[in-house]
Amino acid sequence: KPEANHELDLNWTYTNSRLGNLTTGVFFSFVTDYISAVMVPTSEVKPQTKGVLGVKRFINIDKAYLTGFEINYVTPARKYWDAAFSAAYTTGINPKATRYLIESGQVTGEETINNDPLPEIPPLEANVAFYVHLLKNQLSPGIKWRMVAAQNQVSKAYYEKTSPAFTTVELMVTYHYSNQVTLYGGVSNLFNTNYYEHLNRRIVGSLSPYLEPGRICYLNLIINL
Repeated sequence: KPEANHELDLNWTYTNSRLGNLTTGVFFSFVTDYISAVMVPTSEVKPQTKGVLGVKRFINIDKAYLTGFEINYVTPARKYWDAAFSAAYTTGINPKATRYLIESGQVTGEETINNDPLPEIPPLEANVAFYVHLLKNQLSPGIKWRMVAAQNQVSKAYYEKTSPAFTTVELMVTYHYSNQVTLYGGVSNLFNTNYYEHLNRRIVGSLSPYLEPGRICYLNLIINL
């Protein structure tokens, strides 16, 4: 069945020539026939990959609740520098979830979990960026921090795993040679951090998640004809 979303949004924007622009928003959502998934044991459906617990089947949940917020701030236009900040968070609840108890690929029973967190929801994330403008705005070096919290609100019914927090840093620089030519480069994941996103899938045949790329140096030449 298709989902039916009933949502309330509250948004607020503040603009000040000296202090900058601030946008905030919160929401509450009541969803009927929410599309989720359940673990199907190997006794019912044989996986195509060895070493997995089972496969997942899409289902409709009678109702689910989601709530969250986002915030964005940008400094006012300045001659020599500017900065930005953003953060977002979402959480969801399945009021009454069914968890199938699986042992050796067989269903041995089931249990009801009240207020089970909805699966596959990213954790709290915040981003901070700072830029400096030099040579009459021709040269703009900058730095970005990305901070992601641990996700410990995971679905027991979905057999979802927690994920750890991480922080990454990126350095970048933009050089406007002319109106037609721009050079853009930088270093992502500056400290070569080992991390993975909460929604990353597992390595085939393993319980280990896919790690994101390590330190990467990049350089782009943009030509507008």
